[in-house]
Amino acid sequence: MENYNEFEVNEQRFKVTYKYEKNLVWALTYVNGQEVKAHGDTDQTAYWAIQNHVNTILNFRL
Repeated sequence: MENYNEFEVNEQRFKVTYKYEKNLVWALTYVNGQEVKAHGDTDQTAYWAIQNHVNTILNFRL
């Protein structure tokens, strides 16, 4: 079973916390001191969303 409490991008580890609302699960982490949020309908989809969001923030180039 995969651990949904942390992930790694570019050799940096990020801890994930979850906040539950009615039909949403918010995944929260911090990148360079700024809070980053993403949501899904389950822990798993929120985890995937936060991973993709952090990856985009760290690796986006024009």
